[in-house]
Amino acid sequence: MSLTVKDLGENVRKLNAIVASHVGSNNSNGISHLSATDDQDGFLSAYDKQQLDMKCRYATTVNTTGNDILSYNAGLYIGRSFKNAPNSVDDSLCLVEISGAGNGLYKKIEFVWLAASKTYYRYIYSASDSGWQSTEWLSILPLNGFTGTINARKIFTPNETVVEVRVNIQNSSGLTNGAITQIGTLPSSLGVTGVTPYWTIPAQSKNTNCTINAILQSATALSVFRNEANSAGITQIWGNLMYGI
Repeated sequence: MSLTVKDLGENVRKLNAIVASHVGSNNSNGISHLSATDDQDGFLSAYDKQQLDMKCRYATTVNTTGNDILSYNAGLYIGRSFKNAPNSVDDSLCLVEISGAGNGLYKKIEFVWLAASKTYYRYIYSASDSGWQSTEWLSILPLNGFTGTINARKIFTPNETVVEVRVNIQNSSGLTNGAITQIGTLPSSLGVTGVTPYWTIPAQSKNTNCTINAILQSATALSVFRNEANSAGITQIWGNLMYGI
């Protein structure tokens, strides 16, 4: 089969386009002629390699300090001294995971400060930015003769913020009347206005299981009360309380 000069030129052009597409040579740095992997034929572009690493939970190492987290594409990164990191984070190693939709429609950033074992979240939706939010548990001091632990934290989602409160307290005297008794004061950042959350949670009266009512008064006053008086008295209260803010 004979080829004209015109045919030869056209075939070379097509071949060049196929090779360029195959190795991803349209990257700005021109270095994407990567080797094949066990489960990927041919060559990989730099973006292909990053996506495979992310799915395998293998983080891309960021060697340059001062990289802006908000400018990153979806992926898993590890490095130090990130720009726009949460306040108080030092220059120690941090793990960042970014997921969401393209073209800036939606982005979720999970920032793990490894040295401090703290995790922060940030949600960016169109022009809305939640800022950095912490899910750290806060300790609440039990009141009115109760001892034990009361812990609270925020849980962030794209649509709302939820507060979770864990209660495990005791009172040797026993709660015997139906009056509302405050057991703790939540931080103002966990308070709620406009509604009065109400729950029924497990309790114990002289080793007998029962229930008690819990209520969040005046935005932050966590309290309990009984519907009926009991001479034995309630000596232990425990359970999880959740509400939206």
